[in-house]
Amino acid sequence: MFIKLIAIFLIASTSWTYLFPEQALATIAQLKRQIRLWTIHRAGMEAAKEVAKNLRRYAFENGIECDLVEEVLAEHQDMIVERLGKKAADEILGEPDTTERYF
Repeated sequence: MFIKLIAIFLIASTSWTYLFPEQALATIAQLKRQIRLWTIHRAGMEAAKEVAKNLRRYAFENGIECDLVEEVLAEHQDMIVERLGKKAADEILGEPDTTERYF
């Protein structure tokens, strides 16, 4: 039963692609953009956690106030996630092509 559903889906999607190629390309481009954005966010959050851990360790070793470190991290969280996430996404997925460049 599951194999039949997959076969029907493949036939339907192939037919749709053949009949409406512009819409198919637009859908694929949108999926690629969503995957890239998800990868940027996911990899950026992981990298930001590592940066925060290293900064907290450095602050503890040098006697810097914890509140100051947390304030700096909260202020720059979005920038850290975006920059490190884009770098990681480019390493994972390669450079974005023309359909993925919109941010």
